[in-house]
Amino acid sequence: KTVTQVAESACGTGGVPEKYRGTIRTARTLIKEHGVYRGLFTGTGATIAREVPQCAVYFLTYDTIRRACENWAGPSYETSGIVLAGGTAGVVQWVVTYPLDVVKSKIQAFPPGTYKGMLDCARQSVKQDGPLVFFRGIEMALLRAFPLHASIFLTCETIHQALATLREDGDAEQRWKETGSM
Repeated sequence: KTVTQVAESACGTGGVPEKYRGTIRTARTLIKEHGVYRGLFTGTGATIAREVPQCAVYFLTYDTIRRACENWAGPSYETSGIVLAGGTAGVVQWVVTYPLDVVKSKIQAFPPGTYKGMLDCARQSVKQDGPLVFFRGIEMALLRAFPLHASIFLTCETIHQALATLREDGDAEQRWKETGSM
């Protein structure tokens, strides 16, 4: 995905070399040029190194804000609390982990072997572009983060609540069949 995006960014959608047009062609090219492991899995370690703290920050932030909203405003503001907590969690997780995402993306975008690892990539990036390289483009990530993550959590919580209601209804129906009472 990253290789195709870089090719499109550098060449414009119409100027992308044939070998990078589409997921399958890109995968074939990477395997042919770098082998299966280096071609397809370069950056996997960096992705995991980004995902673990990102998820921890994301869910801890959501849970903390959601509980605070519940305690402060009560259940009548449940939807507002979910939206506030979800949107804020999205923003906070990007602010905290964006430098890791930049390193991950650079490792994936450059040919395998360009960097010896995440630390080498970070050092070379700072040497070439200065420390602000780790926050280049964060504005767009933050601009979309609040509405995106607010809607994700609102959707998940709504579905979760609907499924819990269905389960309770099913349990009540089963009790009625077994005992004749709810």
